[in-house]
Amino acid sequence: MKIFTPLFLAFLFGFSPLSPEIETTEVTNGHYLGKGQQSYSLSAEQLVAMITDYPNSCQYSHCRYHVPNVEETRVFAGPGAQQFYLWTKIKNIKSGSYFSQVTIEENGEEVTIKNSMVSPAVALELSRKYGLPHEPIMDTTDSLWTLTEKPGETLVEIKIETSSNSGLINRFPKKVLSGLRESIEALLSNLMAQ
Repeated sequence: MKIFTPLFLAFLFGFSPLSPEIETTEVTNGHYLGKGQQSYSLSAEQLVAMITDYPNSCQYSHCRYHVPNVEETRVFAGPGAQQFYLWTKIKNIKSGSYFSQVTIEENGEEVTIKNSMVSPAVALELSRKYGLPHEPIMDTTDSLWTLTEKPGETLVEIKIETSSNSGLINRFPKKVLSGLRESIEALLSNLMAQ
């Protein structure tokens, strides 16, 4: 006799019993896009707190939230109240690190969290200020979370865009797309109630 059906577990842990919808594609040579969405029974406020808990997000088991290939993150004050800088250290076949700016905006029932790699000039300034390297693997990396509250649930959508001019990286687009899919699956799975 099964006591815990998938639907009951989904209700208990606050996520949809259906797998998240995930799509990845190479838009043009060297430009990659990944999208995913899932509904949760948590509020947008709870989900924002989980998504932006960067110090507790990495690839290792001691981190509360699993994020593939992320070895370490550090958060620094940004230019506005709902903005901050994030330094991310990547450890994979090739290692790197980069600074990005995170901006959180609320508009009625919708909250967005935008995380964009900073310009080379801002990266140089932040690197000097904090003594951390800006040596990105990809030329650009941007993510956009959109959280829309609906009666009894919050729809979460994530879009990650990345690009590279590296001939070596672009010879393996399936590897890049596989990594995007793995990251989106992990990020959406992290949003199950803790």
